[in-house]
Amino acid sequence: MPLRRPRVYLFWLFTGYACVMATRGTPQRVVRVDEETWTAYGRACEDMGTTRADDLRRHMRQQIKAFEAEQRKLASERSADV
Repeated sequence: MPLRRPRVYLFWLFTGYACVMATRGTPQRVVRVDEETWTAYGRACEDMGTTRADDLRRHMRQQIKAFEAEQRKLASERSADV
């Protein structure tokens, strides 16, 4: 029987970065963080009653909302200048 290559290798081959599908169908991302920071962040998230993943997703959504609001503001200012 021929050897099968893992999916992560095939995905990397086509995209240039590793990505593994999680159980919920969302891709897992690789983030480089030193061990001390990762451990402290885990403790902080646990104390807040959340997980690192949920906290990171919440932060990303907040950043996206702030960015989109700023873009709308800039577009509004540009259209007012015309």
